[in-house]
Amino acid sequence: WIELLNPTDDDLNLSGWALTDDALDLQKWRLPNVTLSAHSYLLVFASGKDRTNATGQLHANFQLDAAGEFLALVDAGQNIISAFSPVYPPQLAGFSYGRDRVSPNLTGYFNTPTPGVPNATVGAGFAPDVQFARAGGTYLNPFSLQLSTTSSNAAIRYTLDGTPPAETSLLYSNAIAVNASLQVRARAFVPTLFPGAIRSESYLRLNASLAPTNSNLPAIVIYNFNGGAVPVDVRQFANFAFFEPENGLTWLTNAPTLSVRGSIHVRGSSTQNLPKQSFSVEFWNEFNDDEDHSPLGLPAQSDWVLYAPNNFEPVLLHNPLAYQLSNEIGRY
Repeated sequence: WIELLNPTDDDLNLSGWALTDDALDLQKWRLPNVTLSAHSYLLVFASGKDRTNATGQLHANFQLDAAGEFLALVDAGQNIISAFSPVYPPQLAGFSYGRDRVSPNLTGYFNTPTPGVPNATVGAGFAPDVQFARAGGTYLNPFSLQLSTTSSNAAIRYTLDGTPPAETSLLYSNAIAVNASLQVRARAFVPTLFPGAIRSESYLRLNASLAPTNSNLPAIVIYNFNGGAVPVDVRQFANFAFFEPENGLTWLTNAPTLSVRGSIHVRGSSTQNLPKQSFSVEFWNEFNDDEDHSPLGLPAQSDWVLYAPNNFEPVLLHNPLAYQLSNEIGRY
């Protein structure tokens, strides 16, 4: 099988696109009128059966040579969008061959094939994880952050701008000076191996006046890395750090019980301009895909609402009533 990924935020219609194993015939097998949703996958079986029913399994009119051959994806304008050229290498039973999720120009064998879901990022054939000498959280005084791996010939690449580390990112050679709120993202690269897993840690510098502040309530620190006002119509990257009471009190100088990457945007229409806004929150993994977490002991989920009661609901009835009715008809 051949797996196609739409890595963009928009749906993509593949009518007129083609797959081919012949560099002299770029239209060898044309895809039917199917739409590949944003960040989704499509499997095409290289069986030679030529099946183009968009509601069923798709089968190309050619088979793949296990010894290796040319293979390309071509758009409706006959531009090669992706290709293994001049040929992909010999294939092995039980392995898949494909591209790295961050740096598609890096290719290799995956010992755990994952058709229809993201390619693996850990396991045999991958560089080791990057170790951080200090976990993320809040801090008061600047410090130097050290990174390391278990491999003596690994190169650690890192970023400070929120982008995933690639083979051209900053090369770690000395401790990183942390003197402002920032997120450090790092990944190890070893020759002949896929890069290792991405690890991110957010370091939030507290104003000294907050150090003695405490509460018997949990606190959430949301930082958007100088992103400006929280937008209404688009998702804005942010880090969410949850602090819970220890011995009855919450201190922002303690380690967070949960620190997670994600996105935020203003929720609501008639309430969006009120002094206290509601927010839609989405937790992300290292590839900005949804990731379930259990903040404050709530059931694990990736999508949340920070709900601000407002003058349209002075008795705070809407949500409790909706949840009560839902439970009474047998729904969670």
